[in-house]
Amino acid sequence: MYFVQHRERFEVSQATLWAAISEEGGLENYHPFCRSNISFSWPGPGSVDQLTYLNGRAFQRDIKHWRDGVGYDLVIRYKNLETEVSWEIESSDGGSYLRIKLVPRFLHRNPIIKFFVFSLYIRPQLKNYLRHIFAGLNFFLANGRKVVPNQFGKHPWFS
Repeated sequence: MYFVQHRERFEVSQATLWAAISEEGGLENYHPFCRSNISFSWPGPGSVDQLTYLNGRAFQRDIKHWRDGVGYDLVIRYKNLETEVSWEIESSDGGSYLRIKLVPRFLHRNPIIKFFVFSLYIRPQLKNYLRHIFAGLNFFLANGRKVVPNQFGKHPWFS
């Protein structure tokens, strides 16, 4: 119940989409809130990289499962904030779909507070975040150019 996901169709092959999302340091190409994406170990299971957002916060991404050509699952951490993230590609006639699912692991323990904070604040912020990432990926795939910081608008958590 406490997750956010976005799924969108891209007018590129599964292989092209996979190449974009699995490239070492690739977040710098399409993530509009990414200042840098430094790899410590890449690619495959056990990969580790660091995503530094425009606000200067550096999050570590630890790849838990790697499925060549299909997707990967990771945990992203910053201090006591932790979120499970899943990237998954599906082939489709003349294109492909990408689904990103976020499961925050930093929610309040009280079920009532958890419900209201997640529903009214965290979910809308994460949905907005995912829409920006998908817009950046669409831009990069269509134009072959990197996105610029905050290209599709600012985000209160990451800009």
